[in-house]
Amino acid sequence: MFWQRGINVVLRNYSNYHINVDVLEDDGYKWRFTGIYGYPQTEDRHKTWALLRDLHSQEALPWLCAGDFNEILFQHEKEGGSLRSQSQMDRFREAIMDCDLQDLGFEGDVYTWRNNHHRA
Repeated sequence: MFWQRGINVVLRNYSNYHINVDVLEDDGYKWRFTGIYGYPQTEDRHKTWALLRDLHSQEALPWLCAGDFNEILFQHEKEGGSLRSQSQMDRFREAIMDCDLQDLGFEGDVYTWRNNHHRA
């Protein structure tokens, strides 16, 4: 992970599927960042959702969670191939809601993400 001066990043935990850090800014503002790589096999996605729920329960700080979840929330997010199972998308949506996360969306090419939301 790269970060800029004036920001202290402390590793909390990690696995092959995530990295979880605390971020402390010079002004004392503290928040969490988790980078996720969701289990690629459909039958293992429940492990990603369990990981998210576990991470959510660790500490009540503002939390940014980003990465490749290997799942979509809605059919229109997928291009080509067979349709995604509604139950798969529902389980992802439930995990997002259980963790009080919000989909910030994306802008750009399908495989490129750029967030236009900034801290106030």
